[in-house]
Amino acid sequence: MAIANVDSGSIAAELGLGTLLRIPYQAMMAEGVEPALERAGFGDIRSAHLPVIQALSTSPTGLRSPTAKALAASVSGKMPP
Repeated sequence: MAIANVDSGSIAAELGLGTLLRIPYQAMMAEGVEPALERAGFGDIRSAHLPVIQALSTSPTGLRSPTAKALAASVSGKMPP
């Protein structure tokens, strides 16, 4: 999806909205969130794990294994049983 009302010579005209939103998000994760997790002693947690962690934090009773595995579909590797 191209950005409307942008000069045809600008970089924003060549990149889609998703890319323009992803670039600052990735920078925030790499420069802010992941180093903070490392300093807090959670260096093995990466941004790819956050969808599962977010779901766990919003479900006070926990998650059933199939639900957690479905949420982890975007996480590389496998979840332990």
